[in-house]
Amino acid sequence: MKKNSKRQIRNYEKYAMYNKEYYGLLVKNGRTRIDVKRMMCTCYLDEDIYNVINKPRKAVYYLPERVKRHDYMVNIFRDAIEKQRKAWNEELMPVIKKIRTPREAEDDARTGYFMQTGIMEYDELQVYGRIESLKREHQYSKVIYSLVIQFIHQYVSSIEAITLKVMTLNGYQNTRFSRNELDAFIQGKANVQLSEIDYNEKYDRLYNIWHFLKHNSLDLYNKIQKYPEMLIEDHEFKNGDMAMNILNIDLDFVESMFSDLTKFFEKLCECVFKENIETSRWNYDQYFENLVSEKIEDYNNPLGLPIF
Repeated sequence: MKKNSKRQIRNYEKYAMYNKEYYGLLVKNGRTRIDVKRMMCTCYLDEDIYNVINKPRKAVYYLPERVKRHDYMVNIFRDAIEKQRKAWNEELMPVIKKIRTPREAEDDARTGYFMQTGIMEYDELQVYGRIESLKREHQYSKVIYSLVIQFIHQYVSSIEAITLKVMTLNGYQNTRFSRNELDAFIQGKANVQLSEIDYNEKYDRLYNIWHFLKHNSLDLYNKIQKYPEMLIEDHEFKNGDMAMNILNIDLDFVESMFSDLTKFFEKLCECVFKENIETSRWNYDQYFENLVSEKIEDYNNPLGLPIF
């Protein structure tokens, strides 16, 4: 136990504040070791982290479980999803917000009608504005819907690529990929089926929507019927009809895609790779190295000025 270990007394005051050792971060044989008490004095650690790294142990210093962030498979998935979330929020959403809305069309029409005719009758202005709003509604919805569908294609395609990458890192050698291949891989690793993993219904729904949008086929439509909330009311569908015309997809659905798949892949990695979903966020050498590097940066550049 930790209390029976031979305690090495280290004089940290001999280190300058720009040295990592000053903060209790010690490197030996290429691995980072943490003097827990020293780091608690010099860096801020969340209580959840401290409670884990301060548990009784045989060694004097705490050795993180892994070296790099992406030594955890779950972090590969998390970062890939977060990259797509960032692209959506920072690249596409600003574009969407600039698209002229029906309400803006209505306001512009009322103002323009008044400027052209000089008529100030409230009811007449309202009627004219409402007509222009209705005209804009269809085109506006079509443009937004097209952008959303394009992003879904990009998002799910990127997730498939990351899934195959993770499988390959863990011994998968086949040259093709499908959900059946993923299911077989999972069963081989954990003796559990894909359908048994928590939040699989979210993954299944998005996967089938993606394929339905691509193939517009009756067999995929039948699969989507398991999720009636994804279909508009009073619709009809025949083989070859456009899937986008009957799917109930909006901006809120896009936002839900990020959290839904994050939860699914966290459960998958917990089940298949036996990863701790909570400690995987920080229990690696790079996390503590980055934490100390930020403290040194604050010391060297307390005002946060750009370095030229």
